[in-house]
Amino acid sequence: MSNQKTSAYHFFSMLLAIIFLCFCAGIKVVAQDEPVKLINELPKHLPLKIEIENADKEDLLGELRIKVTNEGEKPVYYLRFFIEVADVEKTGGLNVAVNLWFGRQKLGDWDELANEKDVPLKNGESTILKVLESQVKLFNSMPERYGFLKPKKFRLIFGDLNYGDGTGYHTTGALPYPEKGSDGSPVKSKNN
Repeated sequence: MSNQKTSAYHFFSMLLAIIFLCFCAGIKVVAQDEPVKLINELPKHLPLKIEIENADKEDLLGELRIKVTNEGEKPVYYLRFFIEVADVEKTGGLNVAVNLWFGRQKLGDWDELANEKDVPLKNGESTILKVLESQVKLFNSMPERYGFLKPKKFRLIFGDLNYGDGTGYHTTGALPYPEKGSDGSPVKSKNN
């Protein structure tokens, strides 16, 4: 082989080797697991301080701890958040969510007031919210049961905050409850 042919042969061999290595590196990047992520979508106007722990753990739902401190003047008798799967394409479009709450669940219906047995979260007091173990087990069994990939992205969403006196906040946007009509009188929303 002439020097020109040998040089061209080595050039193309090197080029193919580089392309092959880039291709392999690309496959390796794609094959790596993406990190678990919790997106905090709680409205900022709530009178609560939120501290999130273990939001990057592989078993997010099992290890997640959300410390909630009441920074408002009124005691909180009921509080509910949702953790929802954000990458629903991995679940085949199935919208999966779990609840975290503080207080008696009946207060989430808004038709009942707090009673002497209900223990409030007073100003400056904190509580730790965790996903129930039964919900964690059910969620962890779903990928195999329904044949979808295990999601890695989740959203923390607001549900309700009830002061026990018929007032508070509701819906994902944390709207005041009860909502006020144009004349300023309370109006029950269509959702509650």
